[in-house]
Amino acid sequence: MDEQSARDFLTEDCVPTKPPEEVNALIKACRAAALRKEVPDLEAKTMEIPAEADGLLSEIKRDERLPTTVEMWKWSFREVQIDKLVCIQRYVDIPYADEVSGRLDLGTVEGRIKFCLTDEFRSVRSEIFAVPKDHLFAIKGEGNDMRVVRSGATLDAKTGDRTVSFTVGWGNPFVQVAKLRGRYILKNGYHRAFALRKRGLEYLPCILLEIDAYGDLECKGPPTYFSEKSIMGAHPPLFASFFDPEIAPPMKMNSFANVVVIRPDVTILDPEGMVGYLSNVRAEGLNPHPDNLEYIDVRPRHEDWNVYRLADGTTLKMRAMLTRVKRPQPNAPRGGADISNIMLVCNPAKGTKGPPEKMRPTPDELTAAIVDRDVRFKVISEPTSEYVTEEGKRILLRLKLFNLARTSKYDHSGDPLYLFNAKPELILVDS
Repeated sequence: MDEQSARDFLTEDCVPTKPPEEVNALIKACRAAALRKEVPDLEAKTMEIPAEADGLLSEIKRDERLPTTVEMWKWSFREVQIDKLVCIQRYVDIPYADEVSGRLDLGTVEGRIKFCLTDEFRSVRSEIFAVPKDHLFAIKGEGNDMRVVRSGATLDAKTGDRTVSFTVGWGNPFVQVAKLRGRYILKNGYHRAFALRKRGLEYLPCILLEIDAYGDLECKGPPTYFSEKSIMGAHPPLFASFFDPEIAPPMKMNSFANVVVIRPDVTILDPEGMVGYLSNVRAEGLNPHPDNLEYIDVRPRHEDWNVYRLADGTTLKMRAMLTRVKRPQPNAPRGGADISNIMLVCNPAKGTKGPPEKMRPTPDELTAAIVDRDVRFKVISEPTSEYVTEEGKRILLRLKLFNLARTSKYDHSGDPLYLFNAKPELILVDS
């Protein structure tokens, strides 16, 4: 990473143990050491998994989560050389890697495969916090892997009541390495790869995917991940660097927890229902502000785009930004925040462009031109942007896409135009 990114990481995400001048000196020394290293051959060695594990691999093939993991790509079970893996993730939690690796015998082929391709390695401890009167639930889990894994809805025919449920669980257990343009890129399983390498093992059992494009990595970018420029550049970050104290000295990070928050959002719709709600309207912050407010300086710590993939190969990018924050004067009821209009950028798939239109259609014209009211999309990333006020308060901005509609209209470049229902959410963090 560049020096500024490293400085932000050390000062904001790590426990401060050195004065600023020593932090700056450490960053410069680590970067200089990384640039001194000769760029190695990036063609990692791979091996067949020993035949003695065929029975276990047959069981793994029957896992119902496997088809959604490999999707349409060519794939295989392989062992891949750890040191030459290109990293997308910037750091590993060493205590967590030590904890999960103590559950299995990594000295055997079967133990390593269970560690890298089954659920037996993972810690699944979680706790739930509820505010019943507000219908709010927060589930806190260990590690970074907890998520909403499925949802459902039922209808009580007698009362007309609908019950919506969410199952919060853990992502699939398969370590995945993606081969792209001759590079072997570790998609997930960083703590397991670290644990194996720490024990002196050279190869990582994994699902090896042969992907077509960088977007297939589903890499969300900073602050957790390296940028595309770093990953696909001439001097990419390699897994071996985690074990080079000149490049990656261990640091104590601030503690954090992975939390899934579920809270219903009740919205009043006009007679046009969801069609009207799909219109691209201005994203409002915290309602109109009284006159006796003053501005507070706010700066971005991290901003990024939401990314979505459509079935025809089109990529959509969406973004909103926190533009200003206000603080109430004495006796004023509340502060507020302003959020920019939501920006939508379309990277159409080959063959999906249309005739360029000189004049951009009005919202009413777009609504009348809807040809598909419920376009299916895959979420590639919905990152959280983070801002810091002059008082040190952290403000998180999340943007969620709920619905997407395709119109028959095109912009001046011939890119298809969409209407969407997306909602930004602001969260004030005390520290």
